[in-house]
Amino acid sequence: NILLSSFLNKPSYYEEEVRSRLESMECLVSTKIEDDVLDQVKRFVGRNKATTLEILKRTEIYFPLIDKIFNEYNLPTDLKYITIVESALLLDAKSHVGAAGIWQLMPATARILKLRVDDKVDQRLDPVLATHAAARYFKLLFTMFNDWSLVIAAYNCGEYKVKDLVESSNATDFWGLKKYLPRQTQLFVPAFIGVSYM
Repeated sequence: NILLSSFLNKPSYYEEEVRSRLESMECLVSTKIEDDVLDQVKRFVGRNKATTLEILKRTEIYFPLIDKIFNEYNLPTDLKYITIVESALLLDAKSHVGAAGIWQLMPATARILKLRVDDKVDQRLDPVLATHAAARYFKLLFTMFNDWSLVIAAYNCGEYKVKDLVESSNATDFWGLKKYLPRQTQLFVPAFIGVSYM
């Protein structure tokens, strides 16, 4: 965190340095250095330093838990970065469309994944149960797409939307499909890359 704080407090944003780091960075998805990716790096590293540092503090609490569960499912632990994109790792995060918890699961999806969501109990707000549910969902999505960039896109806009677009466009990854996706999903994989950079 000291090194990050030092980077965040630089007097200006160094795009060439970021480009160089992105080129050499290991990431779960292939990284295409384009405007949306650079904007998302700025979002998570350059724009709001205080928020970034608060998120990093929360990662110390929740990332070890997520790593442990994902290892049980033989999943890449880097998928945990989706929680930052979705909820900034806030347990009680809720969206205007009804998604909730650190994984921002919709009620119908959560129920399919065996979580209880009703007037009395919302298991999406339990980080352990919700992470098990997210892990089951990722396993299902990877079986469908066999590509993590498409899995992450499908996590955002729905597996059937991505499946239909893949079949109609013959795209094999997110970058080939990007222009056909809703704008929110076009930014979702770049946001995942921005968090990976952070």
